[in-house]
Amino acid sequence: MVHFLAIASIHETQYQYLDPKVYTQILAAFQHTIRMIVLHHCFNIPDHHQPGNQEHERQEHEERSAKFFSIRNSCMVIGTQSPMDTILRWLRYGLGINKMTRGNEAFEWSEDMTVLRYHDEPITITQFPILANNIVTQAQRILVDKLCFGENLTEHESFAQLKDSRLDKDPGASIMSYEPNRKILSPSPKLLLTLALRQTAPRWKSATSQSETWNKNPMHTYLHLHELFLDYLLVACHILGGQPPRGSELLRLRITQTAESDRNLFLLNGQVVMVLRYHKGQAKSGMEKIIPRFLPAQVGKLVLCYLYFIRPFIVMIQRILRVDPCGMSSLMWAKDSIGKKSWDAARLRILMQRHTERYMGVELHIQAWRQIAVAMDRDLLRTPRDLIDLAECDDEEKDVSLMEQDHNGQAGHSTKVADQHYGLKIGDITGLDQSILVRYRAVAHKWHLLMGMVLDGNDTSIVCLF
Repeated sequence: MVHFLAIASIHETQYQYLDPKVYTQILAAFQHTIRMIVLHHCFNIPDHHQPGNQEHERQEHEERSAKFFSIRNSCMVIGTQSPMDTILRWLRYGLGINKMTRGNEAFEWSEDMTVLRYHDEPITITQFPILANNIVTQAQRILVDKLCFGENLTEHESFAQLKDSRLDKDPGASIMSYEPNRKILSPSPKLLLTLALRQTAPRWKSATSQSETWNKNPMHTYLHLHELFLDYLLVACHILGGQPPRGSELLRLRITQTAESDRNLFLLNGQVVMVLRYHKGQAKSGMEKIIPRFLPAQVGKLVLCYLYFIRPFIVMIQRILRVDPCGMSSLMWAKDSIGKKSWDAARLRILMQRHTERYMGVELHIQAWRQIAVAMDRDLLRTPRDLIDLAECDDEEKDVSLMEQDHNGQAGHSTKVADQHYGLKIGDITGLDQSILVRYRAVAHKWHLLMGMVLDGNDTSIVCLF
């Protein structure tokens, strides 16, 4: 019975576990069938007494009742070591999980797993690479055409030679300040300043009878374009870093080490990595977890170009205009260029709704995107091998496979095992084991392929794989 129910929990064609809301119906039907069989076995017995013999009727009734209660007490009560006990525990567990985690879902898959209906709005799988394509393309267009004055600095030859060290804990440490990198490339506004002064319209400096003065109009325009680029970059990092983080976690991305906080933007094996802190269960566990999220090559180049060329130039402009120099902040997204408004989860929500409505035709906020991304990860990215590893795992302390832990961990909803083995305390970024980084990179690369990203970075175009 238990073996049959284990097989019945797996989808016949998709090789994935059935959702609790589907499987609990199977359990309930199976349990009801067993009850009917027991009742038939105990009470559907031919009468052997003479008609009208009340004593024989009473004896047979007592025998049938005793037989029923004997089976019920030995096989059909929670706490006894029986298949029915297993079924009842699974049913109770499935109903609890369904209530806690599946009750608020507003989407469902089509039979062929190519269309996701969200609030009755169809979203095809091909629309997700289209969204990623447009977000990255728009960010690169603004960066190259407007902020870099037509020079494609995202393909700077020095980027391929840059390295990083997670062991440097001194205040001010960053990718840019790492000594081997400074010998290759140093962040400076000089290159963009030269390109800006070459502009004929609008001119960044106006000549007077005695000297030249700064023209502040193009500077203000540049600052607004800088804000627009950071908006696109924020959405790109949110949807392409692997399983999406929460808004508050992403907006704490720190590019520079401070005396109070560790930086969490690194360059590992040539790939830009956001090691974001996951603190949803911090009050209960007393610790923050850290989850590495790997950016695809196209987005990583945008980040490096911004840090090395755009950000120093922004700081220079802010000093000229005498506004709050947010470029000096250790956060990637601090205040806006004018220094009046901060990036927050509400701003990310508005951006997500705006871009998903524009490029997908369906308005998705942060929580909706997280639910859909987790569903896509569960139903499209996890392989049958992951399912077999989970089913065959017999260690009580490791009730899920490593791949299952990695997928759950990067989505920020770890299992009990992930809480025990991947709950690194704050400050343990240097303690990330290489095997953990490799596994999380594999999860992120699956997501990059699903979103149409080119993995090797040699081809900067974005291809649709579906």
